Amino acid sequence: MLVIRDEQMHVFAEAFDARFFRDLVGWTRAAWFDQAVGRSDAVLERLLREAASRAVSFGVTREDDVRAFVDLELRLGPGFEHKLPYALGVLRDATLSGGAKVALLQQRSSAAP
Repeated sequence: MLVIRDEQMHVFAEAFDARFFRDLVGWTRAAWFDQAVGRSDAVLERLLREAASRAVSFGVTREDDVRAFVDLELRLGPGFEHKLPYALGVLRDATLSGGAKVALLQQRSSAAP
C-alpha cells in the first residue's frame, strides 16, 4: 500500500487549489466578461475564493458544483442566497448533496420571472 505523508497531501492540495482558481479566473473572464472587465486576476481570484468558501460552508464541495455555485453568484449577484427567498432553505437542507442543492437553485432561479 502506498503511504502518503500529510506534508505530501498538503503540497498536492495546494497545487490543486491554485490550478482550480487559476482555471476559474480564466473561465470567469470568458463566460462573464462584464463582471470581469477592469478587475485584475488577483481581485477576481479573491472574489471567487470568497464565493467558493461560501459554497463549501453549505456542503457544496465538488469542483463542478463549486463552479456552478460561482456561476449563480455571477448571474444573481454577490450573496445571492440572501436575496432569493428559497435559497437558504435549499442550501441548508442536509438531505441534499451539494450537487443537488446547486441543481435545484439553478432550476428555480431560471424559472423565476
